[in-house]
Amino acid sequence: VSYPALTSLYGTSLKYFSVGILFTSNPIIFIIFVYSIRESFYSIFSSLVSGMLSIIISEAILFITYFWGILHFSLSPYPLYNEGIILTSSRMLILTITFILASASCMTACLQFLIEKGMSFEIS
Repeated sequence: VSYPALTSLYGTSLKYFSVGILFTSNPIIFIIFVYSIRESFYSIFSSLVSGMLSIIISEAILFITYFWGILHFSLSPYPLYNEGIILTSSRMLILTITFILASASCMTACLQFLIEKGMSFEIS
């Protein structure tokens, strides 16, 4: 399959891998989605955990689509070589930023949970 531009490939991969998962008529995905929403309203901690997991899963799906796009773009007979592809040395920057944001969201959720339990972080 030859793709005329990387933007159409990226939009197609996003449709199939992230948005397409939620809107398919798969009953297992639907049940997981409904039960996760129901569980997130049980307590504040479960809503924080489900929020963190949804951010982490969405980032993982985004990187899967990115590498899937690179694989299909490199295997397609399109004449322009590596047009619009980030070089290998830049991938570590993207992964580092994602890891830092995921760690910051986990730390924020844990701090909010501890503050709601009544722990104080004042230094005397």
